[in-house]
Amino acid sequence: MDLSKLIDQYHDKDTLADLDASETQVFVDLLILTILIDGEITEDELEGLATQWSQLPFAGDSHLEDLVGEQGFETREWLEKNIDDKSAIHDFIVAKAEKLERDEVKLAALRMVAVVALADGVDAAEENLAHAFGRALGYTDEEVSSIVEDVLSTDGSLEEDS
Repeated sequence: MDLSKLIDQYHDKDTLADLDASETQVFVDLLILTILIDGEITEDELEGLATQWSQLPFAGDSHLEDLVGEQGFETREWLEKNIDDKSAIHDFIVAKAEKLERDEVKLAALRMVAVVALADGVDAAEENLAHAFGRALGYTDEEVSSIVEDVLSTDGSLEEDS
């Protein structure tokens, strides 16, 4: 799977490059949650994480990378302790969604979760995360399903082109 083509397909690169500090923190936290949610970290997920990570505003700025890295470490530590607490994870997802106000950022965040979560195939925990996050952003389950299906169908067409 070529995730950079998938990201370009949705034109999220410009949106990701225009995130403010608070939005960037939300994206980092969501990336970490998406990787950890199913209890296993695959090479495809790590590739997806690296691809998405490289498009966030701090990429290439060593000072910002350090700050975000520290936050990411703290987030991962918290998530690893609480990943089995459905209520805590729900509250985490809602808190992250509430920090995103711009519609294009909300959509890019949801697509990012879908792209990274589905990088290694469809898993119930990852699909549930996409739906929970989508609902927290104000999308209906039907809208989230459509976005997830769009990611899956685009992914398949990219693999056929390879």
